[in-house]
Amino acid sequence: MVEDEPSKMDSIKDRLSDIGQKVGDASKKAAKKTSEISSNIAEDIKLGAKKVSEDVKTGAKKVSDSVEKKRDDFKEKREENKRAKAMIDDSREEELRTVLESTELIPISPLDEEEIESDDVEDFEKYTVPQLK
Repeated sequence: MVEDEPSKMDSIKDRLSDIGQKVGDASKKAAKKTSEISSNIAEDIKLGAKKVSEDVKTGAKKVSDSVEKKRDDFKEKREENKRAKAMIDDSREEELRTVLESTELIPISPLDEEEIESDDVEDFEKYTVPQLK
């Protein structure tokens, strides 16, 4: 029986060694596979980030172009409104001028400044000092 025990021990040692070898091989395979998967994931993340970056740049460009176009449209409409208002104001002014010219109450012709000054001087000379006070 003593002889049986060492051979059993050797057998157990051999089995444990084989199992250890298999576990070591499986561990190496798992580490290699994990490394490959991690590398693939990292590459996918890198490609995804690059795509997102390009999409953001494209989107920002589109927004910028859209805002610029809207700004130009707004400026153009504002200028059109100013021109239209000026035309309406001009036509209204011409209409008022025509109405005023047709009435005799207010002369449209400009007054001569010399006549105004001479009238003021003549009127001023008519008054006495107590009247001016």
